[in-house]
Amino acid sequence: MAERRLILDTDTGSDDVWALVEALRATDIVRVEAITVVCGNLPLDLCVKNAMLASDAAGTYTPPVYRGMERPIMRRFAEYALDVHGEDG
Repeated sequence: MAERRLILDTDTGSDDVWALVEALRATDIVRVEAITVVCGNLPLDLCVKNAMLASDAAGTYTPPVYRGMERPIMRRFAEYALDVHGEDG
């Protein structure tokens, strides 16, 4: 069993999806206890969906996914990178 336990905080863009899948597959090294998701490159709903898809794609186990902030703390509105990461991240 893995000795390191992680909570992964993400905005679930393409780079974060890769990291989630790798962490979930590294069962001999780490145990992902939870995934927290905030807006970032995409709106929050898409970020949460991508976190759940990444968890499913890993094919190992499914940690809980928690929704976080829909916008940055210090700004009134979020700015997305749909032109960089695509419509679905």
